[in-house]
Amino acid sequence: MPTPTPTTPIPSHPARFPDLLAAEWLKLSSQRLLLLPLLLAPPCAAALSWFLCSGVDLIGTRGRTDFDRLAASFNHGVWGFLMIGAAVIGALSFTGEYASGLIRTTFIAVPDRPRVLLAKAAVSTAVAAAVGVPTAIASFGTSQAVLSGKNLGLALGDPGVARGFLAACVLLPVAALIGLAVGVLVRHQAGAVFAVFVTLGVVPELMPEGGRFLAEAANLMPRNAWSALASLGTADELGPYPPSATHSWLVLAGWPLALLAAAALVLRRRDL
Repeated sequence: MPTPTPTTPIPSHPARFPDLLAAEWLKLSSQRLLLLPLLLAPPCAAALSWFLCSGVDLIGTRGRTDFDRLAASFNHGVWGFLMIGAAVIGALSFTGEYASGLIRTTFIAVPDRPRVLLAKAAVSTAVAAAVGVPTAIASFGTSQAVLSGKNLGLALGDPGVARGFLAACVLLPVAALIGLAVGVLVRHQAGAVFAVFVTLGVVPELMPEGGRFLAEAANLMPRNAWSALASLGTADELGPYPPSATHSWLVLAGWPLALLAAAALVLRRRDL
């Protein structure tokens, strides 16, 4: 009777974090239909900035006095749309794996679920920043090129301008992290997209119209906090009770941190 040959167990090694980053980048880059709209953000923002700033001569002398040159550089409607787009991509980066069933394979390969979430957050932030920074440069550069010819130009050294430019650079990464966390909490593609659209698009538009209490509550919304930073204080969108710069920065930092902490907790405790 042959003697059984002893087998040596194959040691298992936990996935290194760079490997997780590479895997998450591969997953996200394969969704070209989602990434293509973001690639169009810089030229579209530049074109709209040129269009909006070119018409400043039509608003009259009083209108030129009240004209918010910083808000014109970062049109709140355009950037609000970009914010929602980045958040949707962040949400779909997680819910897409639930829809396809790939999330089971991911968590079998990497049982430490918060590490997976951290890798997804890092990749989403990097992609959003790679789009947001060029978009901010294109938008600000185009608008100021037009306004300088009308004696309304701004420089980065002027009061409040560098703050607004930095806020524009970080808006899309903040939105992508918010969307990612919402995707983890909701897990359903349509539900996550709807939640992102309502939270970042609909609620900030409705709340300031309900008096001071709702206006103060609206200042806790990421979009309204960003609008206050990307403005010199004369934009109509800010309402009668605009938040301070410190308050706005805390809101932009607090939303993704709080939601990601909740998402990590849910991932630890919830079954697939």
